[in-house]
Amino acid sequence: MQFQLLKIIRFTLIAGALCLCGCSTGEILLQTNVNEGFIGSRKIKVYLAEITGLDEQTFRQELSAALSKDSNVVLQPYGMLPDLAGDTSSAGQGIIISGIHDLYENSRTLHDASVEGGGERMETDHVSEFQYTVRDAVSMEELSSGDVQCTETTSGHSSSSWGSIIGGIFRALSDLIVAPDTRRRLRTIDEFVRSIMIHTETRNIILYSEMDLPELKEGIDSARSGNWKKAAVCFQAGVENYPKQKDLYKAYYNLGMAYECIIEYEKAMTAFSLANELHQDARFQSEIEYCERSSRCLEWRENGKR
Repeated sequence: MQFQLLKIIRFTLIAGALCLCGCSTGEILLQTNVNEGFIGSRKIKVYLAEITGLDEQTFRQELSAALSKDSNVVLQPYGMLPDLAGDTSSAGQGIIISGIHDLYENSRTLHDASVEGGGERMETDHVSEFQYTVRDAVSMEELSSGDVQCTETTSGHSSSSWGSIIGGIFRALSDLIVAPDTRRRLRTIDEFVRSIMIHTETRNIILYSEMDLPELKEGIDSARSGNWKKAAVCFQAGVENYPKQKDLYKAYYNLGMAYECIIEYEKAMTAFSLANELHQDARFQSEIEYCERSSRCLEWRENGKR
């Protein structure tokens, strides 16, 4: 889904930025805090629509129980989808959750250097995944989509070290208390519920550093200190002072990131679009999509309606 694709792209870009950090020309990795989620500031109706996949009935029941723990959630009965078309009152505010739950395994064979003469061991990732969509109950507009995963890795060691034996005993005892699939399913649900509650998330930010655009360095210094408004002024100066510079897209991209961080999403999307016109990059499009989604969610939280 779109959100998962954004995470994959962002992870790849961050890895490259770490290698280039500190160069006069390259990419700089920073962090900022953003508010995300839907539930927490007022009473809200939550409708569970279609939940499919493995253990779907159990997953629905456990998800309902987890959501009901929050006093701001007014959980609606199964199948009771809203008939709120045109209702612009705060009483009509709500979200509709749908999704697919899956359980699967990924195995791989690794070289085990702990075995004299070399050896192999098998590692298996046991994954519980929930791919979800959150929609506004009035407009049916998509507010968020993505997936959450719980992964537990088991290893079949070729050696019989005490560490392997103790680890195996611990896993066996844990499995006796709670079945592995149940444990992973519950952890996935807990992570999903946390993601839709209003919370502060640390977000990785990548900025361009370019020695031929000196304003970028000043802007990055301001961003490092948390002054994103001043950073935006610096990046705007870079745009205006070097209109013919071949790497002008870097100034536009940085400007978009600064506007994004001060929650001026329309200006951010304009800057990212101009960067993409000069130099097409999947990163720019992913930021535009992030701004569109964040703008919808922010308006939804602040107005109590869409």
